[in-house]
Amino acid sequence: MPDTYCGILHLVGLAICSPISALYAFIGSTVSTLTALGLGASSTQVYAGLWGYSAVLSSIAVGGMFFVANSRALFFYVILAAIFSAVIHGAVISFMAPFGLPALTFPFNLVAWIWCLAGQTMSNLMPVQLNRISVPEDHINRVKLMHEIIDLVN
Repeated sequence: MPDTYCGILHLVGLAICSPISALYAFIGSTVSTLTALGLGASSTQVYAGLWGYSAVLSSIAVGGMFFVANSRALFFYVILAAIFSAVIHGAVISFMAPFGLPALTFPFNLVAWIWCLAGQTMSNLMPVQLNRISVPEDHINRVKLMHEIIDLVN
């Protein structure tokens, strides 16, 4: 989003729906911007939001949409997802430039698939079943309820 006010408005709207998603969107945007600038990307493209879009989506997906936000390790994984998205975005735009094609959301799709597949094997991540995907706050509440039920039974 080339207009800062538009980005702030989106972030506020996201925060109304899901404060956790808004936090991870902000982190993903910040990390991807710093990564892109560190990689020597065009500042015009970076500040227009082209490098941050996929990272924001990846951060939201990893930070509570596909996994329960119940561990401190998840924060680290969100940062890694944002970095991966920015690096993959750079590779994709370099590959597609001769054809005049944009990267679109391919970096997000690739990172989301990698995390969804790898997350199944990580003991400190709790994947969310696809038919149960909602906002991160719902996932946390569902896990708390599950623990309360287990405590009652025991």
